[in-house]
Amino acid sequence: SSPNYQPAMATYRNQSSIRHTSTINNANDADNESDDEFSLNSGSPAPSDGGRPPPLLYLRITNAKVVCSLLKTIQFRDLATICASVNGLKVTVEDCKSLQANVYLQTSLFSQYTLRDDEPLFFKLNYVMLLECLQMFSDTEASSPAVMELFLPDDRSAVELHLEDAGVVTDCRIRTIEPEQTLDFNFNAAALCFKVIIRSEQLKEVFSELDPHSELVEIFVSTERRLFRMSTFGDLGRGVYDFPAESEAVEMFQSPDVSVAFRYRHALLKCCLKALQASAKASIRCDQRGFLSLQFLVESADGHNCFIEFFLVPNQPEDEDEIAGSDDERH
Repeated sequence: SSPNYQPAMATYRNQSSIRHTSTINNANDADNESDDEFSLNSGSPAPSDGGRPPPLLYLRITNAKVVCSLLKTIQFRDLATICASVNGLKVTVEDCKSLQANVYLQTSLFSQYTLRDDEPLFFKLNYVMLLECLQMFSDTEASSPAVMELFLPDDRSAVELHLEDAGVVTDCRIRTIEPEQTLDFNFNAAALCFKVIIRSEQLKEVFSELDPHSELVEIFVSTERRLFRMSTFGDLGRGVYDFPAESEAVEMFQSPDVSVAFRYRHALLKCCLKALQASAKASIRCDQRGFLSLQFLVESADGHNCFIEFFLVPNQPEDEDEIAGSDDERH
């Protein structure tokens, strides 16, 4: 059944002068430092408005374009679920039960990040609306980057964005939606079928050459020949693209005990293209069930390493002839 929520909407207010905001100081309080790999920026409390309680979540970044460019890489559906934790934000977009994309925004990316409670915080919103708000200044050729502040008030009714660029302040308010539980693919990273790390530049070339008319893309990893292969099947024939383990494009090759092959819907792999184009390298992992994990390392404009991850479900063959035929063709 559909969740009860009000339609997502945003309100804007432009001002010709800089709006006054509370001064935020980043105090170095050793007693409040986290033992996590990515610790929470601590010291100053989140700013409050009048008599309202402090927001559940407050963050500030001095270059909104950094966040916008990362979030655009998983823009293939209208809604997104956001999880805020002491390690940062995880933004999730899903396609039915076949594909999940996650962007990880670590606390080190923000100049200020305050989570009022220690427990993870979940909320859902209109992703298209969020990106439209972020792109208002991100697409301009301004001499200085736009500063973004994000608030989630105590009632969780809406996400409030404040963007400032060259003396112009824009306030946006996007209503939230009651979040549903995101998919758990139960991906077992400790029991991988194979793992390959490939430089994105070479992998982009292969993605651009995949037959667009092929409904499926096969990923084949050979133990004997030590190679990673992507294949398409179209009216014009079969396309084969190999990455030998010894090639310069391959930085890591962990092969299975026996050669394996799984097929995936081409339409799902296309959703990864924006993240691939923005990345420096890609980690391709597969578990025993054929569930695929694609992790992309992206270096942001301000020098931070960020990660984007996709989980894909393998295509189930309709009959054994499809499997047998593909085995014959590989040789």
